[in-house]
Amino acid sequence: MLSNYCLFQDTQGEDKLYSLYHTSYETFRLVDEFVDPDYRYHQAISRVVAEMLLSLGDKPMLPFDLTRYTKEIVMMWVSLEFHPWSQDILEAGIPLGKD
Repeated sequence: MLSNYCLFQDTQGEDKLYSLYHTSYETFRLVDEFVDPDYRYHQAISRVVAEMLLSLGDKPMLPFDLTRYTKEIVMMWVSLEFHPWSQDILEAGIPLGKD
């Protein structure tokens, strides 16, 4: 089952902004009335992301360590086999091994 519809199904090691974050109960009304009524936090994070993109756009070479990134992706893929959702993934026909 998708995490967007499961409240706190996988909370181990995962920080949530608020209890309904990324659930089917998170609506515009909830955000507008309770979470961020003036959209100040949304505006602030949008400005940070915009500045980051402007900074990256001006660089002739992106400052990413692709070797480290590749190792992290491989580690995540290997650990996926032991994740509680691995059975759901296998039932969907997505192989987790190198087969």
